[in-house]
Amino acid sequence: MAEGSEIDERVDLDDDNYMEETDEDVADVIEDEAEEGTGDEKAEEQDEELKTDGSGKEQSPEPDRSPIADERGEDEEKHASSINEEDKEKHTELLSLPPYGSEVFIGGLPKDATEEDLRDLCEPIGEIYEVRLMKNKDTGEIKGYAFVAFKTKDDAQRAIEELKNKEFKGKTLRCSLSDSKHRLFIGNIPKSWSEDQFKKMIHDVGPGAEMIDLKQVKALYVKNIPDSATPEQLKEIFQRHGEVTKVVLPPAKGGQGKGNFGFIHFGDRSSALKAIKDTEKYEID
Repeated sequence: MAEGSEIDERVDLDDDNYMEETDEDVADVIEDEAEEGTGDEKAEEQDEELKTDGSGKEQSPEPDRSPIADERGEDEEKHASSINEEDKEKHTELLSLPPYGSEVFIGGLPKDATEEDLRDLCEPIGEIYEVRLMKNKDTGEIKGYAFVAFKTKDDAQRAIEELKNKEFKGKTLRCSLSDSKHRLFIGNIPKSWSEDQFKKMIHDVGPGAEMIDLKQVKALYVKNIPDSATPEQLKEIFQRHGEVTKVVLPPAKGGQGKGNFGFIHFGDRSSALKAIKDTEKYEID
């Protein structure tokens, strides 16, 4: 991707290829092969005796009260209860994590800095949840920066104010809010879902979400783009279907020149769907 560019959605928009399969109704034909005069009369009489109490009254079937059935039911209830308790514990654990915006980046660290040094530096500011001192995987040497997560956003902001340009072991520190990503992309959402249904699903499996946005995909992936093509040319070709808000042409691997693919962002989903119909053809030069 080009630096500074962001792709919000990258999923298959080919709704025309979407098929909802339905099971065929299969009728089971049962032939009556009973022949007159061949039934076992004794078996029928015994069956009738079991159904009645001897006075001609039909007995109602007794429910299954066997110890095995009772134990099975109790085990199922215990299992369901344990699952609910596990979910509650997981949710409590997730909600206890520091909120987004409570982690800071600290740069300009000396090569001999340790995790204990960072804790001594930051603990007077506020309660620390985690310290991550970044090291080279191959050599184990300090990279010169770290991430410190505080328990609250306020402590993180206070750390930025106090540590920015602070002298530490002969070095001048840099400190800012960590730019780590805390956003998830979720695809293949049922088309029939409402925003409320989607939000309920998110809160059930991941409590603590601050913003939930159910978007309709409006970006197209386009390949086989010639090297000479410009964003303006692509915009002109695709905007006959509707407003094109952005054209992104990522660089090739290694950063040499452009890749042969790109992304076309439309203003609305209906325009994007029109652009991918099989009858549409696109040519440049």
